[in-house]
Amino acid sequence: MNKGTYGAVGWRRCGTAIVLTVSLSLSVTVLVAAGSVAGASARGTQASSSGSVTVSYDFNTQGGMSFDPVNTVTGLNGYLQHLVNGGLFWNNQDSSVRPDLASGYSIPSPNVLEVTLRPNLTFQDGSPLTATEVKANIERNGLAGPTAVSNLVKYPANSAGGGLQSIDVVSPTKIRFTEVGATAGALVLALGQVSGVMVNPKQFNDPNLKNAPNGAGPYKIVSYTPGTELKLTASDSYWDAKNTKIKDVTYVQNADTGTGPTQGINRVTTGEFDYFNAYFADTASVLAASKGTVKAIVTPSESQYTWFNICKQPYKSLTADTVAGLADVNVRTAMNLMIDRDGLNKSLFAGKSEPRTQNWLTSSPFYDAKAAKSFTYNPTKAKQFMAKSAFPNGFEFTVVNNSTPISDRIAQYLQQQWSQLGIKMDIITSLNIAADWFVGLKGPAVETNFIGIQSYKLINTYNSTDGRNNACGFGGQQQYVDTLEATAPDALKTLTTTWQASAEKVATDQSEIMTVWNLNQALYNTDKIAKVAIVLDGLGREQFDPTRSTLK
Repeated sequence: MNKGTYGAVGWRRCGTAIVLTVSLSLSVTVLVAAGSVAGASARGTQASSSGSVTVSYDFNTQGGMSFDPVNTVTGLNGYLQHLVNGGLFWNNQDSSVRPDLASGYSIPSPNVLEVTLRPNLTFQDGSPLTATEVKANIERNGLAGPTAVSNLVKYPANSAGGGLQSIDVVSPTKIRFTEVGATAGALVLALGQVSGVMVNPKQFNDPNLKNAPNGAGPYKIVSYTPGTELKLTASDSYWDAKNTKIKDVTYVQNADTGTGPTQGINRVTTGEFDYFNAYFADTASVLAASKGTVKAIVTPSESQYTWFNICKQPYKSLTADTVAGLADVNVRTAMNLMIDRDGLNKSLFAGKSEPRTQNWLTSSPFYDAKAAKSFTYNPTKAKQFMAKSAFPNGFEFTVVNNSTPISDRIAQYLQQQWSQLGIKMDIITSLNIAADWFVGLKGPAVETNFIGIQSYKLINTYNSTDGRNNACGFGGQQQYVDTLEATAPDALKTLTTTWQASAEKVATDQSEIMTVWNLNQALYNTDKIAKVAIVLDGLGREQFDPTRSTLK
């Protein structure tokens, strides 16, 4: 957790809230140890891990799994990349930053970040991992196109919106990043995702890197059948090998889409899976499966929700006629007013979630009650707005739905509700939302799981001019500020005011269809696993952490 920070931001969890702490001293140095091994050499330290687990994983989601950050389409890949390749930092479940290959960092000024590496780091083949190799990795990652690599590690000359000014090797264990703007704090968090994943320079041009990396992470690959199964075993060369809890981990393909979540529940109850990430599963089914030796974890998400977004202007293959109805603010208002979010919470999530009216939970200090009022369920008022729109008799449009048990039910519910306004919504069921909407634009609307406001990032860039998420060509409008840095004495007040003003603007424009927050939920076998530890992947989704979870 950041302490004594000029322009840096720290986070702590209070109940379900994230509390922002801003300190205004002139510099910050963060040196955090994992256990009692801060600065310890990884060489000659034998892993003391034991036992094995089998975990579900969808290798094929959003463009598929790759161990090469440069060719990574989705930040979800950051999870397995960290386990094998190794990364500078992890983003913990509680939103704090956990140093990994790095031992800490300092922010001498709002646009400068200095990262300190652990001494004597090596890749699994014995090759050294020093600041020189880190610089080479960051510069390689920065040349990536519109992938999961953050713009904060890209040079402006190579990428529109790039935020990196320079990288300098200060010593074998220290590297300095200078950003174009005051984004050093955000860069720390980006380096806990795909952008901070390390690749052995010997493999920079190796076609086998995608599936067979020679990494510096806590695990090494025993065998990998792409799209089917990945077997890992604890690596003795990892700097913290003696504290890696579980020796062998097998990841078995289980789709997040279609019938996959239902199959996953069955596979954990029959003992095939020791742990199943049931994020996309029906909550009632998850709770029903929780009996005997199977335990359910169900907690409200602070970072993820079902995203129903619409194109309200012509873009690429979408003509003015295609988006005409959605371009009318009265129509969008009517559509939002027809959604019973409390009812959805009860029917979809057994009442354990909450309605979504903005990008913050009600417990957040950034929650805006004024904006929330614009999304109150009111069918009578909805019909009044529809009557005064340019489409009083309704219209027809198409939504591309990223099929999961939750999104399917939401789509069907919205279809039914909006039919009462004369709106006919045709549903295209997709098992590859990247191809069908973000690239293919098969309709002017999309419904998918969105992970844009992350509890550890607080950044929303789906309306930015850069990247695949700008499929509707919104022209760079951002709902929320794109930096964590704050240098004013009243930084918290300023940030809160900015975010709330943005939420109110979205509410006035009705530029997004709000539904409900999703849940983080999982099932695990208590006969096998004594304690479940969770880490956030590159998109803020909770994942099983075999380095800290313990077995019976």
